[in-house]
Amino acid sequence: MLGSARDYFHDLKRPVGRAVTAAFRRASREAVKDIRAGVRRQFRNSPNRQNGQDVENSIRGYDIPHEGHPVYKFSYSPAAVIRANPSWMEIFEEGGRIFPHGDNLVFPTATGDRLGLDRGSRNIGGRTYVRKWAQVDKAEQMFGPLFEIRDGNATYLAANIGGDPVALFHVRRSVREKKRLSFYDTVERAARIIPREYDKAFDKFTR
Repeated sequence: MLGSARDYFHDLKRPVGRAVTAAFRRASREAVKDIRAGVRRQFRNSPNRQNGQDVENSIRGYDIPHEGHPVYKFSYSPAAVIRANPSWMEIFEEGGRIFPHGDNLVFPTATGDRLGLDRGSRNIGGRTYVRKWAQVDKAEQMFGPLFEIRDGNATYLAANIGGDPVALFHVRRSVREKKRLSFYDTVERAARIIPREYDKAFDKFTR
């Protein structure tokens, strides 16, 4: 009798490992979909939609062990890692202040946007990228040297256009980004499907 019980549970080891691994993989995929959808919502009406698309596409889930591994087909303690390429991704979850690498943050005013000073190409590491970058050099080529003007507590970079100073760029020491995503909520939602997915996979592997 003892031998029969031992054999029974021994035979279940492989289906259990495969089922728990399959459940974690499913949860990982759902979490990636959830985070991508959240990013898509945040950038839906933003002038930086292209940047949002880049962030969304960079979000990847890495299963351990990964599907198709030549040796480790399953694990009794699987895991999943979800990563995004942008180093500043955490600002979406935590919120907080964004500070410049140099002296100030500069971004176009509505007038700067209309004049096409909100987008341009930049060479990084030998590759050319087109993004929503403030085109200060382009503005100086179009209108000559820029200068600072103040309006109350606000500071702008302006150009002399038609004899009048026209504000083209906001100048700020920092900007506050609000919290937009909750990765903890995403993980909790994904974790809730693991028991259900485990049951489905276990039934499949023990047929």
